[in-house]
Amino acid sequence: MKAALIVGTAASVVLLLSVSVVVWNNIQSKNLLGTGLAVGGALIALAVALWDELSPAPEKRTHISVEFTVDRAQRTIRQWTYATVPATANPGRSWRFIAERTASQHIANTRPQVYDENRERLNGDFLWFSVMSYLGSVHRDWQLRVTHFVGSSSGTSSTAEPQSREDESTVFTKEQLRALLAAVANSFAEAPLTVFGGRVLLPSRTSIKFVTPNVLVIENPFCRVQLTLQPSPSILYARPGSGGITEALPPPRTGQRYETRTFGLDAAVTYSALHAHHSDMPKHTAWSERFVNELKEWFEGQP
Repeated sequence: MKAALIVGTAASVVLLLSVSVVVWNNIQSKNLLGTGLAVGGALIALAVALWDELSPAPEKRTHISVEFTVDRAQRTIRQWTYATVPATANPGRSWRFIAERTASQHIANTRPQVYDENRERLNGDFLWFSVMSYLGSVHRDWQLRVTHFVGSSSGTSSTAEPQSREDESTVFTKEQLRALLAAVANSFAEAPLTVFGGRVLLPSRTSIKFVTPNVLVIENPFCRVQLTLQPSPSILYARPGSGGITEALPPPRTGQRYETRTFGLDAAVTYSALHAHHSDMPKHTAWSERFVNELKEWFEGQP
């Protein structure tokens, strides 16, 4: 569509110039003059309408807070306290604790030395692994329908049913998601990754790529979602919840046992101006909003 707009604009300019030359050389003809003015006015009106109607929507930015604690003695990394998942939430959210615990155990068994190396990078790698787990559980279908059943005695339960067809989606497998991590040398690229149903369905012609180890872009002709890792401004060395009590590692290892980092994930969503009034734009807008909102709930535990 972008190519069509460029070609159309160039053709309109040529047409306007051609009409102007013909009219100028036949300025005494009232019919040509009137027709030329009409054509010029129509082209100007079209340009104004295109400028107005195809203006891009404002960028939407959402800040997501993420916190992980590294226990160097036990060689684990996790959120110290995982929030209780509300009964009205997407059922896939309950998978976060299992996914992250399994990945932490895997790295402790296969590469325990990472807990004595670059732990800032370890935290970032763990976050991106968690994002892939989010895609495989909460966001495995871009039009997923969540239904809540509220009972006066039995309480509330929820189901999540995929709605998307393959012919309107881009299919990603577990192997493809792990390959994304491997491409940026993520420490958890080989950790067990679960994808419910064996595949993730995103909007048609969607691509996922890391443009840097700290920036993930999910993009299709309708919108672009960019996730950017924001570094931790500080490190807490006390054991969480202890009131400030620190604990050193036993010899021969050195340093503090606990390290808690709170950092951010900046989610920026931009929409294509060329598809601003396309009949499918509302579906893509709803998808991008749900993707960001549920990712925020995944990490922050808010309903």
